[in-house]
Amino acid sequence: MVVHLRYLACVLRIADILEFDPERTPSVIFHHRDVSPSSRIYWWKDHAVTLVQEGNNLRVHARPSDAPTEHTIRLMVDAINTELQICRALDEQTHFKICPGMDRELPHRWDLSTTASLHIVPREGTYEYINGSFRPDTEKLLQLLSGTALYGNPLIAVRELLQNAFDAVREKIAYSRLSQSCPSDPQLASKIGELQTVLLSFEIDNDGIWLVCTDNGIGMTRSIIENHLLVSGTSARHDVLDLERKCLKEGFLLGRTGQFGIGVLSYFMISDRVIINTKRSQVTCPL
Repeated sequence: MVVHLRYLACVLRIADILEFDPERTPSVIFHHRDVSPSSRIYWWKDHAVTLVQEGNNLRVHARPSDAPTEHTIRLMVDAINTELQICRALDEQTHFKICPGMDRELPHRWDLSTTASLHIVPREGTYEYINGSFRPDTEKLLQLLSGTALYGNPLIAVRELLQNAFDAVREKIAYSRLSQSCPSDPQLASKIGELQTVLLSFEIDNDGIWLVCTDNGIGMTRSIIENHLLVSGTSARHDVLDLERKCLKEGFLLGRTGQFGIGVLSYFMISDRVIINTKRSQVTCPL
């Protein structure tokens, strides 16, 4: 006897995702199982669908009574189609009728269509389904995120560049002040500030013209770059919020003005390449 493992795997994949018999989720089960509210819809949907096979085609009939159930059913059919397409791709890669090491064809065939049709009829007078997923215009979205529509003037990108540099310096100054015996002393703040620099310059090399912004601020860690600098619209960093609280407690303001995300993307209004060299400071203050 030949056990065709690839074919069997595909059969089991399809059998598993097509197993939505409502008898598996009777109402009484909700009284004896702690089914989370967010999962209940995936259990109840089985009571609104039936599966019909017509030759090599699968047809899902549904008669839901509310829009969330219809949405869940549509997600289920999308998942079914994904599995059907995967199984067809496996068959086309190496036909199931061919088995390495055997000199004869096997009877295994994969004839199911790659798409299950969906026929939905909402219960009369219950709801009208509208796909509520946002479908943004990609080109306009990129223009917005890169700053063209958000800022208007491309030179605003230079302001964002300097703002981030000054914020890095302010953060370092704050840590340095907190390490001293009298953090709120204005003279101390002035002395520490005199040690910090932000430089903006143009440089020309074989790669072209570069706008270079250099500061000796706090710098960034890999985590800050991955989780904040490169994530548009991210919330404020916990370490910065903690630093702000410590500064207020000692009687002075941190003074940061920027936020990672949209500002960094604005750099691409004036450039097609951005290089960031950074190293997290150990925050020492040589007075």
